[in-house]
Amino acid sequence: MIQKSTKEKVADTAARKRTNTWSTKDKNWDAGTIYCSPVTYKLVVQELRVDPKYVCAIPLNTPFTVVSPDCLGRDVTVSLCEANHCPGAVLFFFTIRNPAKPRSPPTTVLHVGDFRWDRAYMQNIEIISKICSRKVRLNELYLDTTYCDAKYDFPAQRDSIDAALKCVEVEGIGSESGKTLFVFGAYTIGKEKIFVAVARMFGKKIWVDARREKVLKTFFSDEDAKMLTRNKAETNVWVVGLGQIVNKGLKEILDDANKRSGGGGLRGPKYQRVVGFRPSGWTYSGKSTKKKDAMLQTTLAPQKKTKIPDIVASRKSGVVSIYGIPYSEHSSFSELVDCLMCLQPQNIIPTVSADKSREQVTLLLDSCRALIKEEKDSGVHDEEEAKRRNAS
Repeated sequence: MIQKSTKEKVADTAARKRTNTWSTKDKNWDAGTIYCSPVTYKLVVQELRVDPKYVCAIPLNTPFTVVSPDCLGRDVTVSLCEANHCPGAVLFFFTIRNPAKPRSPPTTVLHVGDFRWDRAYMQNIEIISKICSRKVRLNELYLDTTYCDAKYDFPAQRDSIDAALKCVEVEGIGSESGKTLFVFGAYTIGKEKIFVAVARMFGKKIWVDARREKVLKTFFSDEDAKMLTRNKAETNVWVVGLGQIVNKGLKEILDDANKRSGGGGLRGPKYQRVVGFRPSGWTYSGKSTKKKDAMLQTTLAPQKKTKIPDIVASRKSGVVSIYGIPYSEHSSFSELVDCLMCLQPQNIIPTVSADKSREQVTLLLDSCRALIKEEKDSGVHDEEEAKRRNAS
């Protein structure tokens, strides 16, 4: 088996840097080659200022031979494919062969990094489709267990985006008065799908600061890049850091916006209120609680007596409204179970909260067994197995 150092160098290093450690200290990186996707390559070089000689971009869905002393004489190939996470995020599929045992089957390893499992989406990826149909046996699965708890069973990503669009519509984004400022929280990289969907649907520009504009333009299409603006007067759709989507932060943003618009003969403030959107899987749990029930208010905008989607948590304080959108770029618990049902790996290695690995694996496998029993009792499992055999 290939040493952990090789797998982690190829997979984990790129994943961690992409999401957690955007800092200038990595300009001195000299600890070996970082293998990553083309988008991550651009970001690592541009944002982290790592010397390009230490970064290797691997084209997606193309087997790449890893040449390293860490391979210990093994023949190692890796294929990268979309992870349905933030831009640049990929799954790493390793095939490891021992030349001394040419008749032995290769060892296969899938390291998902950070990912959002979606069966329909993932089964369009060739290698995932082969694993699901049992044409390729998966020996090891390094699994993103961020939400490995049954209470985190949030809606599908598309449903969450649609819910955000409904909230924006209810709050009157299309009204001619333009008295409401819409502010979307996002990471440096990640959470873009919601504000892009809003801009597309309602024909809006998106205000971003210089740093965010530079990052977004590394992976936005030319069409989407045209929606970005550095002029706040051009739009009432703004993007800020996720940490600013709190009452105090939004009130400061509103006050600052109105100070800027107070000159030039304008009468009164430009914006009367501010609506913030906080997309996070942590804002939702499938289990009802008093706190959650209190937050799930039926909030009606003055313009339209339309109900806010029930999956959205809303809070209002004076001129500030905040919507918690159950949007995540990590897999929900039920999606993790479905992932295991489809891939059926021989060994599972959780990559989040490693000190709880045993408990996580037990919880996931118990849930798989319960689901299999439920499907067998209803006849669904036998039908699915029959379809799989026919497909193969």
